[in-house]
Amino acid sequence: MKFLCFLFMFGFSVSAFCGGPEKGFMLRGKVKDQNSSETLAGVKVSLKGTNISVYTDFEGNFSLIVPGGTTPVLDFEMLSYEPVTSVIKDQATPELEISLKERN
Repeated sequence: MKFLCFLFMFGFSVSAFCGGPEKGFMLRGKVKDQNSSETLAGVKVSLKGTNISVYTDFEGNFSLIVPGGTTPVLDFEMLSYEPVTSVIKDQATPELEISLKERN
C-alpha cells in the first residue's frame, strides 16, 4: 500500500513539472513585397534567441510554435531584400502581415 501511495505521489509530482503554463503558441503570418504587394516565397523567418526558423511557402505563408514565457522577436531575411525585425507584443494576433523592402 505504501508503494502505491509513493507511486501515485511520484507520478503527480512528475506531471506537475512536465505540464506547466509555458506551453507556447502558434504564430502565423504572410510576407509580401512592400512595393508590389506580391507574396514572397523562401523568406527565412527566425525566432531570435533560439534555433527555431522556418521558410515561407509559395504563397508567402509561415507558421511556427513560439515557446511560452517569452516575448517573440522575429527576424525576416531574403536575398535582395532588407531584413526586418518584428517584436510580437500581442500573442492574440490572428495573423501577422510583414512587408519587405527591396534593396537598391
